[in-house]
Amino acid sequence: MLIGLTVTSIGVSTHSTPWTTLLLVMLCAILGIIIFSLYAFCFSTETAQGILSRYHRLINLFCAGFYTLVAIGFLVSLFT
Repeated sequence: MLIGLTVTSIGVSTHSTPWTTLLLVMLCAILGIIIFSLYAFCFSTETAQGILSRYHRLINLFCAGFYTLVAIGFLVSLFT
């Protein structure tokens, strides 16, 4: 979602026509639907389910560590 907002904020200027803005937003929406549908399809397979259930604790620890680092980086950027 944030990527779509970033693309539209960069791609839309004060000189853009409403049709250009609409086209850009629609393309971002269509790409989002396609990408998240592919994620849902891939992670619903038996192979992916087996891997996720086997390594769920490791995956959760990795995600927790990653988001902790992102949050620390954000907080540091606020105070520097």
